[in-house]
Amino acid sequence: PTTDVLIAEGKGLVIGHTAQVASQTTAELQVLGNTNGSADASIMIGMWNASGYSPNLHFVRSQSGTIGGTTIVQNGAWIGQIYWTPDDGEDFTNISAIFGAIVDDSAGPRENGIGTAFVWDSQPGGGVGGRREVMKLAANGDLYLISDAIGSSRTMYIRNTSNTSGSNSVLQINNGGTSGGDPKI
Repeated sequence: PTTDVLIAEGKGLVIGHTAQVASQTTAELQVLGNTNGSADASIMIGMWNASGYSPNLHFVRSQSGTIGGTTIVQNGAWIGQIYWTPDDGEDFTNISAIFGAIVDDSAGPRENGIGTAFVWDSQPGGGVGGRREVMKLAANGDLYLISDAIGSSRTMYIRNTSNTSGSNSVLQINNGGTSGGDPKI
């Protein structure tokens, strides 16, 4: 083509197959394959230059309901996610793991100053459903390694106690409950 390729809203681009495949959602861009090796169902983003710039995968998130509209994203909202969805013998709707970024700004997101946290969710396996947050790198630099959920009785985190330069970091382990035992390192 000598111009932009436009695909209408509600239509998709499928590479490597004759139709879209449904998963948790039916993505409008799909790269599908069935050949051994990773090349058949891979996406490459490359840049060749000496300027120091890199290729990017760019997630854009707005609270606006209009494409191109600008409404500030609220605290706790997902900005972008990567899903891992293995075949469970039935369908492709069981997301077993997610890595993503959320707005982490309890003071209230503002223009040019939105705090962001990176979050890892996964399922425990063994037929036990229910994905849960297992690790979070908060906007303030705190790192949470989580057994159930932040603030639960089984959480380990490394944090800067005063969130100021030059202050000490603390390793804290919470292992409460009636039979949880004592925290150990």
